[in-house]
Amino acid sequence: MTASTITSPTFIELDPRSLAAHPGNIRDDLGDLTEMTASIKAVGVLEPVIVTPVLDEDGKAAKKASYRILAGHRRVAAAIKAKTPTVPCLIRTDLDSDIDAVTTMIVDNVHHAALSPTEEAAAYAQPTAFNLTATQIAERTGRKTKTVRDALKLHRLP
Repeated sequence: MTASTITSPTFIELDPRSLAAHPGNIRDDLGDLTEMTASIKAVGVLEPVIVTPVLDEDGKAAKKASYRILAGHRRVAAAIKAKTPTVPCLIRTDLDSDIDAVTTMIVDNVHHAALSPTEEAAAYAQPTAFNLTATQIAERTGRKTKTVRDALKLHRLP
């Protein structure tokens, strides 16, 4: 795929239970979804799931509209656990080849960089300016209260 072949994605809200996991998903284990589920319950899914239409044997969109996840397997699983009726999705018809699907999944997973402990602590300190407690910050972010409290202690260190 080249920059000239990228088509405009279509935004749509879909039932997360209707989305098919990609059979070539590079992640073997979705990991612990507890905090992500709590976050989705608190504020919903903030980043759209990237999907592509499921194609029939002739390479045409299946008669029954169905979509396969390229990016967002963990978000979808957490949204299902959170009983979210819909999730934001971007339909990418330009990523329907096997190679485009695999490279998209690689890009989605390998370029994530976790926040450092001091970055996370500084992030949790910001809502305290609005007089939110560690418990309130935890409820709004889906994190454990102890995690937020510990981060705020770190932030207060010289």
